[in-house]
Amino acid sequence: MRILIDIGGTYARFALANKEGGYTKMRKYEAALHESFEAALSLYLKEEALEERGSLRIAIAGYIDQGVWKLTNKNEWIINPKALENAGWEIEAILNDFEANVWAIPTFTGEDTKTLRSSSEPASPHKCLVGPGTGLGLGYLLKDKNDHYSVLRTHGGHMPAAIMSDEQWMVAQIVSRSKARSSCLSFEELVSGYGLLNLYNACCLMDGVEPAFSRVRDLPAHKDTPQVKRALKLFHEFFGQFAASMVITGHAYGGLYICGGVIERLDEIDLWDFSAFEKAFSIHSVEAVAQDLARTPIHHILEPTPALRGLSRYA
Repeated sequence: MRILIDIGGTYARFALANKEGGYTKMRKYEAALHESFEAALSLYLKEEALEERGSLRIAIAGYIDQGVWKLTNKNEWIINPKALENAGWEIEAILNDFEANVWAIPTFTGEDTKTLRSSSEPASPHKCLVGPGTGLGLGYLLKDKNDHYSVLRTHGGHMPAAIMSDEQWMVAQIVSRSKARSSCLSFEELVSGYGLLNLYNACCLMDGVEPAFSRVRDLPAHKDTPQVKRALKLFHEFFGQFAASMVITGHAYGGLYICGGVIERLDEIDLWDFSAFEKAFSIHSVEAVAQDLARTPIHHILEPTPALRGLSRYA
């Protein structure tokens, strides 16, 4: 029995791998409602009537520190591989969550993605995956001359943010100064769930009004408020600039793939503005780079749990 587990900043998804390279029996849990990873795993086994044995493949939005995995964002779970092995589990793999997401790309069919922009002659075979959710994820799918794939994981969401206009500069200054630290402003602080809230709060300060909402989930219902409208515009601009920067950096003109909980939510309520994103994505003054960006296909991932698909494929 092989269990596939995708752990993000807010939710964790558990599933059972099948022989076809996919998964079944998927369940989703809110991490904050469960004391630990082990507690959530035990609940999953109980609800699916599975024995406490077998192997685990885990995707986690985090990093390894002195032998244990910790989450980068608000999820406080800790994954201790040694303790799991002592409990009788075989740990087949622990991957960064976007590393697992990228492994799913070669398995996608027409039903798994929505093509937002096509191209017959991309400038390279490499591909890039970006996704705003609780944080901002990034990964690359590299393809060699023998058509063999490899995956490059990154901390791309933590790259310093790029500024393209006076308005963006003012907002970035407000967001940066609201943080009690001396580090640079990252793209994740602008292009994520809490990044959208940061933009809204900055817009309120610029307009001299008190923020009416403290949760990002409340913003879409008030999309016509000037500050929410402005924050959404800035979100798409920063997201497009981030995506273009990452495609250029990785020479990943073979395809840009977009996923993430924020985009899913905006798309559901008709607030995902691809034209605004594409405009920001396409701005570049160097002709050769602009041409390569213009020939880059862009796809929206419809598969709800690409990390589980990637974990199943990973060898």
